[in-house]
Amino acid sequence: MPVLALNLEEVDFRSKSGSGGPIAGRVWFIVGEIAFPELGWCDFPASVWCSAVEAFSELSQGANEAFSYFFDGPYYLYFKKSSISGDVIEVEASTDRAGVPELLASTSLRLNELRTALLRPVESSAITLLVEAGDPVIAQLVAYLRATEV
Repeated sequence: MPVLALNLEEVDFRSKSGSGGPIAGRVWFIVGEIAFPELGWCDFPASVWCSAVEAFSELSQGANEAFSYFFDGPYYLYFKKSSISGDVIEVEASTDRAGVPELLASTSLRLNELRTALLRPVESSAITLLVEAGDPVIAQLVAYLRATEV
């Protein structure tokens, strides 16, 4: 079992608001063995995925830390390069309910494993469906991930 996995399920091509806004679906990470924010979390899968890819991009371009966000609720992932090896990324899954940060889960993995975790939903076609729906930003991020070597 991977130490970090992104799960996308039940992508619903209707927006949450019903007004043509962002596409809703079930999206969560497995951090270590913990579902984060929780199993079956409903959010905006494309936005969550794009935020995680942007964090990967920052790390692969030399940043020492980056954040990835969920958009429904006070949940985020904090990625930090290990002081032991810059190729190892420490991941903290946290919330800041009521303005108080709380660590819910943590793990570590190599930068290339993070890339693989983010590509897996693409390969299982969940994000590819969103690309086919015509989102150019997602299409660009898919191309970026596929072309990036770490």
